[in-house]
Amino acid sequence: MSEPVSEPAPTGMRRSLVATLLGNTLEWFDWQAYAIFSVFFSGQFLQKSSSVSALLGTLAIFAVGFFFRPLGGLLIAGFTDRTGRRGGLVLSVLLMAAGSLLIAVSAAS
Repeated sequence: MSEPVSEPAPTGMRRSLVATLLGNTLEWFDWQAYAIFSVFFSGQFLQKSSSVSALLGTLAIFAVGFFFRPLGGLLIAGFTDRTGRRGGLVLSVLLMAAGSLLIAVSAAS
């Protein structure tokens, strides 16, 4: 008895898989880089009176990001189901831009 020959994945599906893998790898690299360099970030961005409290503050920011990832995914998924992929992508890019704008405004003042 011979096994059935499986069909190769269509080009579009393979391309989506590679893009997903690259995006996920880049995202986890970003989280890992923040975790590794959090010791240096704490001294640069938070109070220097206590290095322990500054490091804990930096790690708390890290924890908030992990908490809100699934929550944001649920909220944006609901919005994307109603408006389509383009609407969800535009919303997520606008939210990231708003966060960057808030950082820039708070650093300038």
